[in-house]
Amino acid sequence: MGQDPTEIREEIAQTREEMGQTVDALGHKADVKGRVAGYVTDKKDALMGTVSETMPDGAAVKEKSRRVGRTAQENPIGLALAGAATGFLVGLALPSTRMEDDRIGEVADDLKERVRETGQQALESGKEIARETASTAVETAKEASRDKGDELSSQLQEGVGQATSGSTDPERP
Repeated sequence: MGQDPTEIREEIAQTREEMGQTVDALGHKADVKGRVAGYVTDKKDALMGTVSETMPDGAAVKEKSRRVGRTAQENPIGLALAGAATGFLVGLALPSTRMEDDRIGEVADDLKERVRETGQQALESGKEIARETASTAVETAKEASRDKGDELSSQLQEGVGQATSGSTDPERP
């Protein structure tokens, strides 16, 4: 039993430290509300970071709206057809009234069917015009990109040619 008092104090200090760690771990496990709040906060922050990275900035939104405006100006017939088709379809989606059914009955049904067919054709035409416009825009962009690439390539080749011809100049050290 003859332990040194210093050893006893060290053992007591070590036991206190271990007990403190155990109490902290138990406290953490018992604090379910705090752990859930921390988890939710971490997930929210991660989601907000992802959303802010994927959201376009104001300049990108403005540019896309300008492109839509230019497309509408370049192809007003397609825009008008799409608008008319949308109007027809919305009108057809509205329920008929009793007065309509009583007064014009079959004529209204026949007219609605014709309008529905015409609206569908107009909508398809509008879609086709929009597809063609988009395709033309893509082709134009590709062509401009190719032209610019060719131009840059030739400029680079000229620069390399000048640099190599300058390095073989006997008057240069």
